[in-house]
Amino acid sequence: MNRFLLPTILLGTIAPVTLIQTVAISLSPTEINQKAKEFIVKINGSDAAPKGNGSGSIIERDGNIYQVLTNWHVVSESKNLNDYTIQTSDGNEHYLTKIQQLNGADLAIIYFRSDNNYPVATLGDSSKLGEGQTIHYGGYPNKNPRIYRFFRDQSISGLLSSSQAENGYEIIFTGEAFPGMSGS
Repeated sequence: MNRFLLPTILLGTIAPVTLIQTVAISLSPTEINQKAKEFIVKINGSDAAPKGNGSGSIIERDGNIYQVLTNWHVVSESKNLNDYTIQTSDGNEHYLTKIQQLNGADLAIIYFRSDNNYPVATLGDSSKLGEGQTIHYGGYPNKNPRIYRFFRDQSISGLLSSSQAENGYEIIFTGEAFPGMSGS
């Protein structure tokens, strides 16, 4: 994955996938929410990995193998793949088949297998981001019940240089982040 694409996805303690700017401009927040709801997944940790509750975004499919981008801190608590499940938009739960940490950032790619057809997020180009731009993000905060929530019309209020960024977080934004949304 291109190192310059990763900061597009990183915002504060969550990693929202941003739709390509030209696409986002042509869609209403309601339409963006509907698309995001289809590729954002809920990550559930077992009793052995209770901090493993987060979110992620399906970013690639190869046959029946899906790749989900999430934060490393969501899936770093246990090396046992069975300690985590991914719940897709249709409510189905899938066990992880692989966890891959990405160097230089609080990111991981996790893999699951399914014969179902799930939408894949379109990654944006972080070099096109600027202060004042509107972003939208969603995920599964640790509230009861743990349901999908969408946050619309947030603003980018600052950008850090790579040398200032900690764990890859380069974007400062105005929205709230809740536990359980990490990785979406």
